[in-house]
Amino acid sequence: MPYFRTCQYGKHNEDNLLNAIITAATGYRDADLRPFLISVARTCPDAKLFLIAFRRDRASIDRLRDRFPFIEPVYVPHKLERGGRVYRWIARTFIPEDYRTCHGVWKRVGRYSLHIMLERFFLALEVVRAHRSSLNRVMVTDCRDVVLQRNPFRRIGNQVMSGLEEKPIGECPVNSGWIRDLYGEAVHARMSACRIVCSGVTLGPTAEVEQYLGAMGAEIWKRLSTVALMGQYDQGIHNYLIYHGGIRVELTDNRAGIIASLHHEEAGNLRIDAEAGIVMVHGTAPDIIHQYDRHPGLAAFIRQRFQG
Repeated sequence: MPYFRTCQYGKHNEDNLLNAIITAATGYRDADLRPFLISVARTCPDAKLFLIAFRRDRASIDRLRDRFPFIEPVYVPHKLERGGRVYRWIARTFIPEDYRTCHGVWKRVGRYSLHIMLERFFLALEVVRAHRSSLNRVMVTDCRDVVLQRNPFRRIGNQVMSGLEEKPIGECPVNSGWIRDLYGEAVHARMSACRIVCSGVTLGPTAEVEQYLGAMGAEIWKRLSTVALMGQYDQGIHNYLIYHGGIRVELTDNRAGIIASLHHEEAGNLRIDAEAGIVMVHGTAPDIIHQYDRHPGLAAFIRQRFQG
């Protein structure tokens, strides 16, 4: 059984299919989530937001739902994040690399060993599969460092879309380390000149997002002996699948006005229009601002802009 409570939407036609946002918010305070939630309420209040949260935080989520009724909780149990070496040994020794052939206790152990940054792809896939008949477009996103300036669903075409960062993989020690750990030096050498693709925001038509999530889950499971109880590796897998795994993704950069991933962005390319209440990146106002907390002045403006 999936963790989440199934929604009863009834029968739908093309005109009243829902757009869905899926995000993990485990361990965050209400204040951490407020800019994201307010931005969703202002730009796409008709979307359904599937919010992955710990069961122990149910009271806090209930308070948020009083203000943001588009939230649909996806409750997961809190995990003891200890014993990584043991879990990685178990994965190497006992757990099949093919998620489709893994059952029973080994599937439960493997899922338990996944950090939420990796398990969120499995949970998102369960959400999409449970509600696919009522969904039109889906965005899988971070939330603590994301705000929406306009409705991003209007820009979705026929493919999954993901945002480029401003550096190639080989110039970033962190991204390079993920690729080396997961796939080795030879693969890193082949990918070194490729632009970093941020795994924090991915959106597209429901069927295509379902295929993407399935591919991410399968590859995460295949690498379980490396990633068990480890966070962050999702971006290494995301980039590998895009550049070498055969999944079709439309890549958009910070100049296109859709997704702005700001970790490696120069501060001089950012402009705050306080009167209009928007952030400009390379002269355009992106629909989605991600990683704004890397720029203190921008973070202060966004916290003030999306308060209440």
